[in-house]
Amino acid sequence: MPLILRFALFFLLALMPLRGDDTPAQETSAAAAQKTSTAVEGAVEEGIPVARFAGTPAEIGSAMGRHVAAQVGSLWEKYMEPIAEVSGGPEKLIAQSIKMDAHLPERFREEMIAFARAAGISYDKILTTNAFPDIYRKGACSSFAASGAATSDGKPLLARNLDFFGNGVLEKTGVVFVIKPEGRKSFVTITWPGFSGVLSGMNSDGLCCAVMEVRLGKVTTDGMPSTLLFRRVLEEASSLDEALAILETAVKVAGNNLIVIDGQGRAAVAELGPGLFRVRRAEDGMVYSTNHHRNRLPRILRCGRYKKFEAFAEEEAGAIDAAALKKVLHSVNQGMITLQSMIFEPDALRIHLATGVTPSTKAEYRILDFAEELRGDRESE
Repeated sequence: MPLILRFALFFLLALMPLRGDDTPAQETSAAAAQKTSTAVEGAVEEGIPVARFAGTPAEIGSAMGRHVAAQVGSLWEKYMEPIAEVSGGPEKLIAQSIKMDAHLPERFREEMIAFARAAGISYDKILTTNAFPDIYRKGACSSFAASGAATSDGKPLLARNLDFFGNGVLEKTGVVFVIKPEGRKSFVTITWPGFSGVLSGMNSDGLCCAVMEVRLGKVTTDGMPSTLLFRRVLEEASSLDEALAILETAVKVAGNNLIVIDGQGRAAVAELGPGLFRVRRAEDGMVYSTNHHRNRLPRILRCGRYKKFEAFAEEEAGAIDAAALKKVLHSVNQGMITLQSMIFEPDALRIHLATGVTPSTKAEYRILDFAEELRGDRESE
C-alpha cells in the first residue's frame, strides 16, 4: 500500500468509534491462563474510571482481562494496528516485542497470559502493548518534583504531563487501576486498558514515579519492557534509594528518564538506557525532567520546556503547591499530544488527575484519595 494511503487509513480509523474485538484468543499454556472468580471492583470516581484488582498474578490477569476485554480489543483495532500499519505492519511490531518474553519475571508472564485468555486476545498482543513505548518512540513528557524547603508546606509533590500521540483514541480511554499483588506492595497506576506495566504511578508507601522517553537511537530486546521494570519499582521499593537500586541493576532496553519521589520527599531523576544509569538528585528540594539526558545535551539545544521549569524553580521556590504546579504544567503542555496531567501527593496518598480533553491541562483536575485504602494495604503487607 502506498505510504500516503497508509497514513490516510490510519487517521480515518482513529476517528471511528470504539467497539469490542471478537477475535478469539490464541491457545496459551495452561495453569497461568485459568479463569478465576476474583471480584473486580470498578467504579467511576470523580468522573474517572477506577478499577481494583487483587490476588495472585493469574487472578489479577484474569480479572483485569475480563474487565477491559472490549476496550483492549478496540484499542488494538483502532489505535495499535493503524500505527503498526504505517510502521512496517503489526507482525513487525509483535516480532520485536516477543523477543522480550524470555526476560520477563514469571509473575508478569503469568499475569499477561491470564489477561490475554480472559480478554479474548493473543498473549503476543498484550506483551506488545506493554513493550510499545520502547519500540514506538514518540513520547514527549514533562515532570517536576518538589519537597521540603521548595514547597509551601514542606510536603512532597510530583507533577507530570504525559505527552503521546493519542490519535483521537487515547484521549478518551484512560483509566486508573489499583493493583494489589499478593505478597507485594499495592499501587495505583494511571494507564490504558491492556497495560500491565506502569507509565505513572504511586505505591502504598507513597513512592511515586513517572517516565519520560529519551531517544538514544538504540533499543535492545535483551530485557523486560520498561513499563514492567517501572512496575517492579512500585511493587518492591519503599524509598528512593531502593528504587534506584532496582533500576541500576536491571537491564534497560531503551532510553528513558524516570522521576522518582518517595513519601519522605527524597527525589531524583534516573537517566536510563541500554548500559546506562545516571542519577540527578534533587537540589534545594527540586528536580525536573523532560526528554533528554541533561549531561549529554549540548547547551545550544536545551529544551524549551526544561527552561520553563528552571524559571519556575527560581521564581516559586518556597511557595510551590498544587495550584502552582498546575500552572506550570499548562505552560509546558504540547497541545493535542498532552493526554494526561497529574499531581501526586506522596505523603497524603492523593492524586489530582486531569484527562479526557487535549491538552489535558485545560481539563478540571479531579482529586482521587487513596489514603485509607493504601494505608490499610501497607499495614497488611
